[in-house]
Amino acid sequence: MMELRGERELEVFLLGYRAADPDAVVETVHVNGAPGIAIRSRGRTMAILPLEVCEDGLERAWIIADPDRLSDWNR
Repeated sequence: MMELRGERELEVFLLGYRAADPDAVVETVHVNGAPGIAIRSRGRTMAILPLEVCEDGLERAWIIADPDRLSDWNR
């Protein structure tokens, strides 16, 4: 699992992902009751990013892209 710190790192990651996979769609979701982001492409969830938010904005996000850990998201 990779960690991103702050809004700028998240933005760079998402822009890079979209550049590499133009079919990717970014959606806001709930991950275990907390805010998160799902990246989906061609009907499959490719990554989930649980977000840790503080009063100043995004503190960190974790990138979960292991297919085994995403199996529930792809049912």
